[in-house]
Amino acid sequence: MDILLNKFQNTIVPQKKINKKSLVAKFVEIPQKSKKEFWQREYVFLNRLIERYSLEFLKDTSFSIKGESLAILFADKILKELDFRFKIYNSSWKKEQETIVLIDDPLVEKRQVAKQIKTIKDFLNGED
Repeated sequence: MDILLNKFQNTIVPQKKINKKSLVAKFVEIPQKSKKEFWQREYVFLNRLIERYSLEFLKDTSFSIKGESLAILFADKILKELDFRFKIYNSSWKKEQETIVLIDDPLVEKRQVAKQIKTIKDFLNGED
């Protein structure tokens, strides 16, 4: 199990392990007789995808059709599509909106405006 050092508390926090088989199964049809060479090849491609994109992005991404290998994802058209999706995934409008907290400033005077009934005639005559 990988270990991650927490910067704020100076304690060791265990990091969750990646379930690579389920991630590969999300994009690839797994053969009935899964061979050792198949998994080695797919893990190499998966590690290259994780280096290029983030793991969270790969977990959230899905395609409508499963391929025979992750090597298909390295084709030019599909790689451009993945780059486009990754830009959208990391864009600022995609992330949660920051909430703005208004703080009462003691230096600002609070004014109370008296609500006056204004008629159309008063408005057209320019009376306040």
